[in-house]
Amino acid sequence: MMSKSYRLAQVGLLCTSLVVSLLLIEVVSRWLIPSNPFNCTFAMYPHRKRLLRVTKQGETKTITHSTNRWGLRGDEPPEPWNSFYTILTVGGSTTQCYYLDDHDTWPYRLQEELRRFNPRVWVGNAGLDGHTTYGHLELMKQVVSVIKPKAIVVLVGVNDAALALHPAKPYVYDDPGRWTWRLYRQSRVAQTLYAWYLILAKHAHHVKDNPLAYIPTKIHDAVPAPSARDLEKPLELYQDHLKEMIHRARAMQSEIFFLTQPILWEDTPFWEAHEGSFYWVDDPTKLYSGAACAQVIHLYNKTLLDVCREEHIACYDLAGAIPHTEEYFYDSFHFNERGASRVAHCVAQFLKDKLSQT
Repeated sequence: MMSKSYRLAQVGLLCTSLVVSLLLIEVVSRWLIPSNPFNCTFAMYPHRKRLLRVTKQGETKTITHSTNRWGLRGDEPPEPWNSFYTILTVGGSTTQCYYLDDHDTWPYRLQEELRRFNPRVWVGNAGLDGHTTYGHLELMKQVVSVIKPKAIVVLVGVNDAALALHPAKPYVYDDPGRWTWRLYRQSRVAQTLYAWYLILAKHAHHVKDNPLAYIPTKIHDAVPAPSARDLEKPLELYQDHLKEMIHRARAMQSEIFFLTQPILWEDTPFWEAHEGSFYWVDDPTKLYSGAACAQVIHLYNKTLLDVCREEHIACYDLAGAIPHTEEYFYDSFHFNERGASRVAHCVAQFLKDKLSQT
């Protein structure tokens, strides 16, 4: 019969072997996988390519999702850098366009549109899934301040609104202080394990659980939309973040432009009777109607327009330019290919006078 000390020694040897193996894998992974070029707290890693089989609006296709040497979606940064009109698009998933092909995202199509006016234009896509203005601020501190593009285009509002509607469910995607994100940033092993978790548990790479079409769900006993007074504190925080973004852009001598957030929802009787969920927030205690969500996002869009007017910053009301129809969205607010193309065209028309001055 094995003694207790022998069993403890065996367990210790096993744990030591496991730690040594993980360290060896970490060293090899760091050699094989390029490091984050900005040493930032975000999941931005260069030269990554994923082929995703995506089903939306009844059509399934394989798309390419890849990054350049800076870990951004889009073409490689131009050389020499200062000879191009460089633009960085900042936002959440509606900027990242995760489930659109590299060449179908609105930032890439924006680059194509702008090159008709000026061939020396480069647009990098720094959209990161789930980011609020808190995440945008951190991105500006850690990444944009290093890149120093000539212009920053920010599509903002929907994730801040979601957080305001579900304050008991803090959205932590853009919180670089969490130990899990610090581990993810530092460890290639953690990145690999998390990627496999997404593949196996969340079907992130093979999106077989997507519905064939977005079907609005009828809702009963919906929670009424909070008023502007109810949202006073989150709206004040939103304003503060926007103003700090503006001040940081000015400090790095980059022009900054803002876009209001288009959505499928409307403040109509139809959407009063149908759910307006933010599906990444699992909060069954608060079911809002699409009309209620539309009212809140309208408040955030109005706040953005007011801040830009006060700070003398150009803001394009993209929300007013994109119709509330499934022709342009594959769910409540993410653009499909046609929507991304329309966004790019509208934003290009907004920016082309700026390019003519360069």
